[in-house]
Amino acid sequence: MECHASLPKNVALLHFAGEPETARSAHLYLAHRPIKRYTQFNLGPLGGDGLSSQSPAPNQTPNKRKGSPSQQELRRKLLKGMPRDLSLPAIVSSAGSMSANLAGPVAVVEHIVRPSTVLAIREFPKESIDETLDRFKRIRHDNIILALECFRTADLLHVVFEHQPVSLDHLVACRKWPSEIQLASVVAQILNGLSHLAANGLEHRSLSGSSVLVGYDGSVKIARLESCQPWTANLPREREIKALGVVVMELMDKDAKEDGAVGVNDLQRWPSGSNAVGFLSATTSTDSLDELKKHPLVTRRRWSKGYLVRLVSFALISTRTFYSGFD
Repeated sequence: MECHASLPKNVALLHFAGEPETARSAHLYLAHRPIKRYTQFNLGPLGGDGLSSQSPAPNQTPNKRKGSPSQQELRRKLLKGMPRDLSLPAIVSSAGSMSANLAGPVAVVEHIVRPSTVLAIREFPKESIDETLDRFKRIRHDNIILALECFRTADLLHVVFEHQPVSLDHLVACRKWPSEIQLASVVAQILNGLSHLAANGLEHRSLSGSSVLVGYDGSVKIARLESCQPWTANLPREREIKALGVVVMELMDKDAKEDGAVGVNDLQRWPSGSNAVGFLSATTSTDSLDELKKHPLVTRRRWSKGYLVRLVSFALISTRTFYSGFD
């Protein structure tokens, strides 16, 4: 996937617009009209005459306002005027982009702001655009990957995500085993994310080490929401819990058993009476996320994402994350 500083023609920029201090309260506003050339979106509040609040209307004294815009106007992205050949603000730096496999193929790019930030862009087919947009607008949680904005062409939807540099697969691949408190810090965050999906009537159908991403700060986030399917909140969650058991086993043993059995080989590192082994066993005997959230592994000690920072740093150094370098 290639990313360029200038967006291609026939592109509509769609923004998950929220309060500046938090993207989690974001709402999605779409421009439904077709465009043939670049169309500029005014992201600031507009006055009642449709002109930017920084430009006085004709026959109006400068700095004189007709009235404060309503809260609804402040939160709405308004499209004014005819399409013009105007460049949108630069989104990414093509000189610093690279491709990676992080819960699917993504372009890791630099957002041209001060200070600059690193973002990830994924492509989605046009057949699932409406469902994908609705899902990323509706599902907002600390332990689920955050969609920031998107733009679309005639054939594809491009979604801009926060960047998480490694997946749990990278933690499995590195030659450093997690401690029990580090394991608890991963498990607790995954359970919180799955519980939020359940509360929104969704079940994740492809939970695995590759679909769970980890940030520099140790934040664990479930990705690949396109794999979620509608599911009644109070129905058993055994599919997700079985998948979670495999993820936990891979973290503990650096491998999964080929016959589908659940267990660990290194009983010196993970004694049979440990909370970690007890949790792993519980994933084979319960279909309730709430029951797992009460397990001693995640309740007996105060877990924190901060416990994962060193593990993430080691994984970044010792494993290969990106499959192509800088452009």
